[in-house]
Amino acid sequence: MNHRNAQWAGRAVLTVFLLLAIVFLISSCGRIPDSRPMPEPSGDTYEEEERDSGMIEVDVGDGETRWIRRYDDVPASPFTADQFDFGDRYVRYTGEDYTAMQGIDVSTFQGEIDWPAVAADGIEFAMIRIGGRGYSEGNIYADDRFAENLRGAADAGILAGVYFFSQAVSPEEAEEEADFILGILADLPEGSVTMPVAFDWEMVHEEESRTQYMDGETLTACAAAFCGRIAAAGHTPIVYAYRYLAYEMYDLSVLSPYPLWISTLDHSPDFYYSFDMWQYTENGSVDGILTPVDLNLWFVPAEPDAAPKAEAETMPDEETETAPEEELPALPEDEEEDPAEGS
Repeated sequence: MNHRNAQWAGRAVLTVFLLLAIVFLISSCGRIPDSRPMPEPSGDTYEEEERDSGMIEVDVGDGETRWIRRYDDVPASPFTADQFDFGDRYVRYTGEDYTAMQGIDVSTFQGEIDWPAVAADGIEFAMIRIGGRGYSEGNIYADDRFAENLRGAADAGILAGVYFFSQAVSPEEAEEEADFILGILADLPEGSVTMPVAFDWEMVHEEESRTQYMDGETLTACAAAFCGRIAAAGHTPIVYAYRYLAYEMYDLSVLSPYPLWISTLDHSPDFYYSFDMWQYTENGSVDGILTPVDLNLWFVPAEPDAAPKAEAETMPDEETETAPEEELPALPEDEEEDPAEGS
């Protein structure tokens, strides 16, 4: 091979190399890798857009927070953590705007209760389970210790309210539950029940549960139907809820006419919206009760001319603080075994 041919060969190779380089650059255009590190995934799926749209960040327990909808027509809770003190066994309210009554909620699961000992231990009120609905077949049953507990509380000077463990799947079933309660209350001596009547619907995660796929709109309609029926009969209804139900299921705007009984198991109430009763533990210890028991505070505004959402006339006066010495009526037999989740 002569010198000229070698030059041409070299130029040809160089030309091919340049063409290949141009093709590579063109094909790579827009695909240059980003050398910046990828951001860590955030546990908060709601960012500026949600914040700007009016959502709020709330505590959902165990140090976790979540963005939820904000209601413009539902007042925020007036309580702060520094207004509560956890003493020996009870949480006590130390603020000045309310009087906080110390209470329990009980059912047949607590067994036989020494009510005078309960009263001597500082308990002022009791929410007593009157019955419930089975989670599988949906039959309504009476709590087999309701009459015993109601009489014991009354004799010990403890104010009594009632709650029903609901598994309603329609407003009609919720009204049926309210009617069951009202039928029993109508036969009781006057003044036996002076605290609210609670709609206690809870999620049951069992394969045979009728309520495991309940949606929030239907559940809200059930609670409203129950409360409307109870209120129409002259009693004060209250809706029991834990964080998930209150934040994710219930429409609190629809239920705002009724008191709220919130369960946030902690030493201070961290629920964002206003409430009237607070369940602060399910493992309380009270003299006269051999099992762990739920403890609650019922908040009554301190102003003498104010009343809690439970109307003043539903609170007892000196003449009705204890029920008359009359026999309580017999209650219906249980129709379905109590679910373990029913408290």
